[in-house]
Amino acid sequence: MLPTKVFKKKQFIYSEGETAREMYIIISGNVKIVKNVKKNPVDIGILEKGSFLGEVAMFRNDKHSATAIAETDLELAVINKESFNQQLEFLPNWFQTLVRNMADRLYNSIEQLGGYPKKLPSTAELKKDEQAEPQADKKEENTTPDKAPETND
Repeated sequence: MLPTKVFKKKQFIYSEGETAREMYIIISGNVKIVKNVKKNPVDIGILEKGSFLGEVAMFRNDKHSATAIAETDLELAVINKESFNQQLEFLPNWFQTLVRNMADRLYNSIEQLGGYPKKLPSTAELKKDEQAEPQADKKEENTTPDKAPETND
């Protein structure tokens, strides 16, 4: 069982530029993500129950690229850096590298696109999308390529 933290509405969870020491999973409530753009706060999105926050900075051993504020009263499960790194060490080195590279690519993509979308999907929403059944009137597409796909790596 993970330790938890409780935040009141409008309380800061972390600020843009702070070193990431923890990542969080929303147990209840909503979190607003805000980024400073040319010294002006811009609302980036709202995270809901089941969503992670602070994970990209944690994976990258970096500072938070945005501020997280409790949009409502909030309960978060907390994963500190030490626990995270201990769990990561159980993974093979190649998988650790893969996870860190994915976090770097995600961070760079978000920055290039100008930030996060206004409403960020929760983990529960993503799982629901994965379980959705295909429509019966659609033909199944052949996903086998005629040739090997090109990569940018």
